[in-house]
Amino acid sequence: EADWFDLYAVVKVGRFEIPFIRFKRNILERNPIFKLPDGKMLVLPESWFVKYADLFEFSDESENSIRLHRQHQGLLNGHPLLAGDINSRLAENQKKIYTGENEKSFSIPSGLTATLRDYQQKGFDWLCMMAENKLGACLADDMGLGKTIQVIALLQHAHEHKVPSQANQALFETPQLDLFSTVEEPPVLPSLIVMAPSLIHNWEKELQKFAPSLKVKRHSGYRRTEQAGNLIEADVILTTYGVVRNDLDMLQKIEFGHIVLDESQLIKNMRSMSFQSVRKLNGQNRIVLTGTPVENSLTDLWSQLTFLQPGLLGSFNYFKNEFVVPIEQNKDEQKLARLQKIIRPFILRRTKEEVAPELPNQTRIIHYSNMDEEQKKYYEEQKSWYRNRILENVSREGIQKSQILILRGLTQLRKLAIHPVLDNPDYIGDSAKFNDVLIRLE
Repeated sequence: EADWFDLYAVVKVGRFEIPFIRFKRNILERNPIFKLPDGKMLVLPESWFVKYADLFEFSDESENSIRLHRQHQGLLNGHPLLAGDINSRLAENQKKIYTGENEKSFSIPSGLTATLRDYQQKGFDWLCMMAENKLGACLADDMGLGKTIQVIALLQHAHEHKVPSQANQALFETPQLDLFSTVEEPPVLPSLIVMAPSLIHNWEKELQKFAPSLKVKRHSGYRRTEQAGNLIEADVILTTYGVVRNDLDMLQKIEFGHIVLDESQLIKNMRSMSFQSVRKLNGQNRIVLTGTPVENSLTDLWSQLTFLQPGLLGSFNYFKNEFVVPIEQNKDEQKLARLQKIIRPFILRRTKEEVAPELPNQTRIIHYSNMDEEQKKYYEEQKSWYRNRILENVSREGIQKSQILILRGLTQLRKLAIHPVLDNPDYIGDSAKFNDVLIRLE
């Protein structure tokens, strides 16, 4: 069917033919003893627990078949239960999602005031394809490769191919119509971008610059609106993880077209309120943006991909026992390959080294700032004080026991070179470095 694969297999034992699904509990519980209809005991092969545990863990309840959602199609490629590759049985557009051979290109939206580099065009095509197929997408390009512009291109594309929706109609206040009133068309679904507070200004400016036709609303700060109906008139809503936590009851009422999480590693803790909140939002398509999908452990992946595709990696305990422990502690290559099969269709990652020929040449200018007399005098006084203290400490305690003091002195001098006010709030002089930075920024 559209979203499911039904695998039907039969195990023949003597005169008995048993649907393979009947062995699900034994395989998941690693119980090798299965009772046959005549009362005899069958000892299951050890290899079954390795080959088929994934299929049963991720399968849905079905009477006689193993029912697998299409998001787990990667598990079926080359699977010993199947004759050949499942891709041969899929439609062409479905194959490309799972084989990474996406050749479908989407026209750059006319309202986008930017020129995409080749790899950004491919990223835009991939995001459009995933949205078209209602699949979550993790864009994990290195920092600086333009994840923002690729998403803006997607949002502009959606805007230019918009389809009115009745989903949020109930949130509008219905005015009293008179003879001369006109009935407005139902709005399209707005998109929501969730981020850290420090990124809102940048997203706002980028949207204004590259997609000026999009109506953008900022939902943050103390004076933010408390009515969902005021938000859904926008094409794009910008908000923060903290606001989503606080305004979840209101935001849950809205059906979004796209939900985008920027710096999605901020929800890597599956126990955090941020993760629990964003997964309750309602959206047709979900996207996460991160340059570091795995920061500390494979467990970072679970929450981000569970937000994208609920159920993709199973329960957290299953994921930890089945993948995290074997891969991180035991360096199990087979488990790593299986995990890659599951997640590969949903993650697009390019490094700077891969796309280096397309990047502009880096310009690096080194400028030296000379302290004025007042700052230099203050700096030299502090340097002399630390030097004397360090020399006394070294002669008394030795060099090994003086390392913390030396480090403290170097850190203090570094602060003074930036601006003496970092050390002394009452300092009223200037900082040459600080002034030079301001001049160059202007």
